[in-house]
Amino acid sequence: MNTRRLRDSAMSHNLARPKRRVQSLQPQGEQCGVHPPTYEPLGLESTDSDRLPAMEHIALGRSGLRVSRLCLGTMTFGYQCDEAQSFAILDEAFDSGITFLDAADHYPIGDERARGRTEQIIGNWMRDRGRRDDVVLGTKFALPMGSNPWDRGGSRRHVMDAIDNSLRRLGTDYVDVYQMHFPDDHTPIEETLQALDDCVKQGKVRYLGCSNFSAWQLARANGAASTLGLHRFEVIQPRYNLLFRAYERDLFDLCALDDIAVTPYRTAGRHAVRPGVGRSAIHEALLERARVRDNHRAIGDRLGRRNRDGRALHRLGPGEPGRDLADHRGEQARAARSSVSRARDRPR
Repeated sequence: MNTRRLRDSAMSHNLARPKRRVQSLQPQGEQCGVHPPTYEPLGLESTDSDRLPAMEHIALGRSGLRVSRLCLGTMTFGYQCDEAQSFAILDEAFDSGITFLDAADHYPIGDERARGRTEQIIGNWMRDRGRRDDVVLGTKFALPMGSNPWDRGGSRRHVMDAIDNSLRRLGTDYVDVYQMHFPDDHTPIEETLQALDDCVKQGKVRYLGCSNFSAWQLARANGAASTLGLHRFEVIQPRYNLLFRAYERDLFDLCALDDIAVTPYRTAGRHAVRPGVGRSAIHEALLERARVRDNHRAIGDRLGRRNRDGRALHRLGPGEPGRDLADHRGEQARAARSSVSRARDRPR
């Protein structure tokens, strides 16, 4: 492909094309390996006529904050990628116009002893390059950060501890976007939102977001924030790719309706969908997903063939898929019937 066609292609997408390939901009799994990433020149000439448009910046939800359309995930920094490799990836991303960085206090994934190392690397890079004012920095909380039961989740105690620890590791006094990594079923969402709102008022956080929330959880959280007069979630980070599209059912419609930004992760489906992968590999991945779905559907059909007394019409043999689940549901049904019987026999 010649230079003019490359330039026209980039302009049609309204995105900046870097001077070098950026496979490392989504460093997942073994992609980084143990060797420094290599880059192959695209052969673009640095003439004024060939200069590519700048990275597009868009609003983060309904907020006034504008971020680069592409966001750099850093989950592997400190585990698959050492500090030197991470610096090289950050430099390449920044030179390509990507100024939106996403991290989490629990990162890197894969080594519990290294929790927080990713934030330390990003903090070292910002300090070494003098880039804190040149990037939009986001991080997340809620995953375990210690052995104590209060070292996780969305309790007020953990939110306050988590933001202070993240700021210390990042070497900054505020983060632009602070996201709840996963829902916490053991903490009222109102408690979490109040703690996060206090973080905003204290100047430690600029905007709030969440990750891995379902549509109803996001709607409930922002509804509570509106009722209580608190800052809402402006952005959500869901898993989304060609092989995982469940959120198309309702979450994306909700985000469009309420003007909530979406920053999907695992967009390459753990490398099943990426440039250079043939159609046959993608086809096999889709077939495998269909086989798993059909197997689950068959198990559900077996579990569903019961009469009104709750007795299974189809008996699952020992070791047969779904046997444990069937036994568990059977115990739940018997416990429920027993509870109803005791309530009926109780004197009124």
